[in-house]
Amino acid sequence: MLLPFEQISPHEKELREYFARFDVPAGTAPLGQPFCIMLFTNRSGSSLVSEHMRSTPQFTGFGEPLNYRWVIDCCEREGLTSFADYLRFETDRLYRRKPGALQGMKASFGQAMMLMRSGAIPGFFDDVRWVVIQRDDLLSQAVSFAIADQTRQWHSFDNAAPVEPVYDYEDIRRRLQGFAHSYMAINTFCASFDIHPYRIIYDEFARDPQAGTRNLAAYLGVGEVTIDADRLQMERQRNRFSALFRRQFISDYQSRMRSTGAAGGEGRRG
Repeated sequence: MLLPFEQISPHEKELREYFARFDVPAGTAPLGQPFCIMLFTNRSGSSLVSEHMRSTPQFTGFGEPLNYRWVIDCCEREGLTSFADYLRFETDRLYRRKPGALQGMKASFGQAMMLMRSGAIPGFFDDVRWVVIQRDDLLSQAVSFAIADQTRQWHSFDNAAPVEPVYDYEDIRRRLQGFAHSYMAINTFCASFDIHPYRIIYDEFARDPQAGTRNLAAYLGVGEVTIDADRLQMERQRNRFSALFRRQFISDYQSRMRSTGAAGGEGRRG
């Protein structure tokens, strides 16, 4: 039975079908400079961290360049015919944008495994600095995901039409279970490849983003960083629905667990 991170992700499946040459050939010239890969899950706070990194002159990238639609659109536009060509084009593009800046990207555990399986690590990315971002409160993360999915308000600056979200116990429970599995997969991925990542707890980062940015920069080998506040748009997206849905879920969950326990106990006595 395959572990979750070992399974072929939808991104890898689509790209293997698209490229005649997907695996990075032996002898490919490596990037030859440090590169940061931030392992993340939906609503983990990775966008806030990435925006702060990009607001400095010392860092660039930190988007999601491994999403298959982005890759295929770029290749169609630029006439690229292999995955290795795409990786070279994308990193060259980032370098031209900020010469000398340390580059980074966000990746799911499935996309990170795609880089391993294709030989892009270590064939192309020969000096990866790994970062994992997570939230202490998985339930708040699940609630945030459920609300954003209904309202289409993925960022604080989005201008989606106002929608009042509706509480759905099963939907939140499903997302909570998904995050639990994703974090387990990330940790197992890191253990299996002997990766010891720098870990960011979103809740701590959000309380003092400037300190969080400086600490991450220091881990990545960059001493002094200057944050351009004019380039920052994102704010935390907590609202009355977040707290309300979280309290309601806890109440409903505990009530259901008590009911299950009582039913099981009666069955044993019978």
